[in-house]
Amino acid sequence: LLNTNVEIDAKQDGLTALHWATRYAHGRVAEMIAARAKCINTVDELGCTPLHWVARNGLTDLTTILLAKGADHNALDNEGMNPLEWAAQNENLDIYAII
Repeated sequence: LLNTNVEIDAKQDGLTALHWATRYAHGRVAEMIAARAKCINTVDELGCTPLHWVARNGLTDLTTILLAKGADHNALDNEGMNPLEWAAQNENLDIYAII
């Protein structure tokens, strides 16, 4: 997939490949997709960016990668929560410290 001309930021069912990977905690896959993704702050049907899912699911290494690519740590989802708040709520303190 990554070595083809497939549009990595295309959506399926409202989610980009990066959303799917971060939402279901596939850290290594998400890292490979993030390296090629252009739309880091795309939101899903819940208003979540991939950084929201990283913060919720405890994907610490991916947090730094997404932030370096311009992920918006202040983005609010449909519940009015930002990634920092999700990290705190899920006790992902390493991510909380990074953000």
